[in-house]
Amino acid sequence: SYLGVTIARLSIAFIIAPKLEPFMGLISAGDIFERLFGRRAKTLMGVSTILESVLMSGLQVLALSQIMQYFFGVQPSVAAIVSSIIIIIYSFRGGIRSVTATDVFQFGIMIVAIPIMCAVAIAKIGGYSELFSVIKQKGAYFAQPMPGDWLKHTAAFIAFSLPCLYPVCIQRMLMAKSPQQVKKTFVITGILSFLFNITVGCIGVAAFVLLPNIDHNHAFSGLIDLILPVGIKGLIIAGLLAIFMSTIDSILNVGAVAVTHDLIGSVVTKPLAPKTALRVARLSSVLMALGSILIALIFTNVFEVMFFIMVVGDSVFFPGFFLGLLGFKPRIRDFWLGVGISVTIVLVGHFWLNLFQIYTMLIAISCNMAVLLASCYLNSKKISEPNKKAKSLKLVSDPFFELKKSSFAISTSSYCDIFSTLILINSLLPFFFQVPYAESFPLAFLIISVLAACCAVLLILRQALVSVHKKIFSWVWHATIFLGLSFHIAYILLQPNFGIINIADFITVVALLSLLLKRKELFLHLCLSAFCAVFTSLLPSSIFTITISEFRTWSFFIHSLALVLCLFLFRKRDIAAYQFMTTKFAHETGRTLSAFSSSAKFLDKYLPVLIETHKAYAPTQINDRALMRLETIAQQLIVTSERSQQNLKAFLALTKIDNSECYISPHSIMAIVTSALNDLSVPKQLKAMVEIKNTHDFIFLGHGAQITQVVINLLENAEHATDKCPDAKITIWTKNNCLYVEDTGEGIAKGILPNIFDDFFSTKGTAGQGLAFCKLVMENHGGEISCESTKGEFTRFTIRFPIYTGEPLIGNSKNEHDYSSIIYADSYSSN
Repeated sequence: SYLGVTIARLSIAFIIAPKLEPFMGLISAGDIFERLFGRRAKTLMGVSTILESVLMSGLQVLALSQIMQYFFGVQPSVAAIVSSIIIIIYSFRGGIRSVTATDVFQFGIMIVAIPIMCAVAIAKIGGYSELFSVIKQKGAYFAQPMPGDWLKHTAAFIAFSLPCLYPVCIQRMLMAKSPQQVKKTFVITGILSFLFNITVGCIGVAAFVLLPNIDHNHAFSGLIDLILPVGIKGLIIAGLLAIFMSTIDSILNVGAVAVTHDLIGSVVTKPLAPKTALRVARLSSVLMALGSILIALIFTNVFEVMFFIMVVGDSVFFPGFFLGLLGFKPRIRDFWLGVGISVTIVLVGHFWLNLFQIYTMLIAISCNMAVLLASCYLNSKKISEPNKKAKSLKLVSDPFFELKKSSFAISTSSYCDIFSTLILINSLLPFFFQVPYAESFPLAFLIISVLAACCAVLLILRQALVSVHKKIFSWVWHATIFLGLSFHIAYILLQPNFGIINIADFITVVALLSLLLKRKELFLHLCLSAFCAVFTSLLPSSIFTITISEFRTWSFFIHSLALVLCLFLFRKRDIAAYQFMTTKFAHETGRTLSAFSSSAKFLDKYLPVLIETHKAYAPTQINDRALMRLETIAQQLIVTSERSQQNLKAFLALTKIDNSECYISPHSIMAIVTSALNDLSVPKQLKAMVEIKNTHDFIFLGHGAQITQVVINLLENAEHATDKCPDAKITIWTKNNCLYVEDTGEGIAKGILPNIFDDFFSTKGTAGQGLAFCKLVMENHGGEISCESTKGEFTRFTIRFPIYTGEPLIGNSKNEHDYSSIIYADSYSSN
């Protein structure tokens, strides 16, 4: 099982290390959590790190005290107290020099002395032939095998294989010079850990042969005492002490940083003075060292403490750490929701059901990660190709709420990520419950559970597999629901001792089905459930009957959790969708009214004069350019109103499953830019700032009115950015199917830049829908929009279109218009 550590180290090297660049220079794991999930998350990390530091130092004290018990014959309590006192003195007086010295000595012992001991131990039992003979004879279990031991070892292997994102490891990573150094270090440690674990495993086999009746806690010490000569024996013992002392000192240092920097630093507004921080760090180190005595006295087995550390740490912060470092951005509320769920599962599994700690940890991690992944998809924080992939997965039709494709781009299914993850967990539960509870587990039930788990995995991985299997995903979705929920109804109805839990589970499953399916689909699934219940009732009861009540309790818990999450997230989705719809209509209507208002003011200014002049048959005060403007204003009002109507119809079309494409046609990008600059809603002051420089035209296929609105939104955004910069200008140019809009205004702060395309995000006091609309339109066109900015220098928006391969536009040749070096200025002055 412990060979999974090698996988964990290599996963850090190849998955996590390349993502550390934005976090280099930070001090602690709490700083990373603060950047990912806010200041309160830093407080949580501080508390978790302190608790983990106490447990890990207690683990080292326990191991150290067991060595002292064996060689010096002292009582466990005395050994724990003496070990802690030595640690406190060492931590206070040794300093960084002693830490470095023990690290070097520790490394030498691990590389030289441990392999020597392994070779001597193998020789003592009769060589490699005897070693392999013992391994072949005993197999995977050297102790008396218990039912389900293979499952425990498998779960432990999976747990050890998770990336080691513990605060101690995170702090070591942050101390590196670069992510490349982190990668190189963990590759080396991964290889060495594999060799080291193989060596220690051989030593364990030798101890089993040479010392069959010794306490397993003293096996390593007893083997040292038995097979090594006096000089080498002392060297090995000194090396072990160096390993424990160096590790404890590092752990206490991390804990002290967590107290002063993460916990206190996230609570107080004014940072601690250096001397005060040093005193607090020393006091916290002493208290944690004293706490380690308690841990060493409570636990008697090193692995018990290790598993408890993994449950406390991984269940709470591993999913957030792992996904956050990979670039996923769940909402802060959903992060706390995931933490609450994982804590609940740990408490229920450990204190109520008394499950194996690793089982509880893996279930908690899965549920926590499901919540965070669902949050990422639902809030459009981690989308690579949202529109194309979303349209290909028509699982559950929900037309109105699929309006905002960019924010709910997990296909047309309603939160199928979180649902499929929970189905996966519930499908795997029988294998975990088989060990402590099962009296009979029918093969048919296990086969159905495996099939449901496979379908759930396909749904979770659908974004990666959609290009290959997009046609079958509707079937996979319904198969997952049938195997995970609908067929479960038949099980509920057929179980003996039908009771309150069965009734509650039945109601919960039916409620889930009503949320996830349309009426006809729900009716079909219920009919299939009834058919399965009748069919299975004709078969022998031993084929499908489960005789454990604990599994029913857990199954009801998982279904209830899924129902609560769906109701919670569906409510948030409803509110967001209605808010989006209302704001978007108001945004477009306000823009149209603005255009009509500007035109009305123009008419109000000149029409009375024109009328009075004509009445008197006298020359007017209106120049020819204004008269031309007066002649064309009616037509421009018609164009503006038609564009608004098209946009409104396009928004309504988005609420349908099959979007209308009647407005999709080839367009000239420069014609779109000209149309945007001639729009009545664009003020003349803004037009005077715009320059189109040395550009070329290109053709794109899309909705002309929507792209025109995108350009207008970007121009208005640039105008706001240049309010405080009187000499600023706005430049437009094209290159390689891209349109660029750049202003030399005040720029955008680096911390704000990632959020400017989010819905309802604004620094101008507006509704925050302009740039969100631009992103939505470009994604629906199969393109993208991006922004780069330097504070105080410039902001540049890039609109990238798919390459058009159709026929050229007739009458819109690139040579018909010369768009180079055009400066739009106020050409409607009456003077």
